[in-house]
Amino acid sequence: MVTETVERASQDGKDFEHEYRLVMPDGAVKHVHVVAHAERDESGELEFVGAVMDTTESKRGRKSCAAVKNLCLKAQKLSHTGSWRHDVASGQL
Repeated sequence: MVTETVERASQDGKDFEHEYRLVMPDGAVKHVHVVAHAERDESGELEFVGAVMDTTESKRGRKSCAAVKNLCLKAQKLSHTGSWRHDVASGQL
């Protein structure tokens, strides 16, 4: 998938951004976010300048928050209760 994304970006000569799930040799799973900017050097050759960011912990945190939210929704449904939010400063509910 990585090779395919880079080849397509090389043919198009366009920037790209993509997320990947990597399985490490020890079996651990990592999530990375790749951002690359396409530009031409002095000779006209296309090259990419970019960054790879490890997003494993933020993904794990979002998954955990989603699980807690789901449990709260189930608890509210079972107890026939609800919840709401009111931002006093903006007046938004």
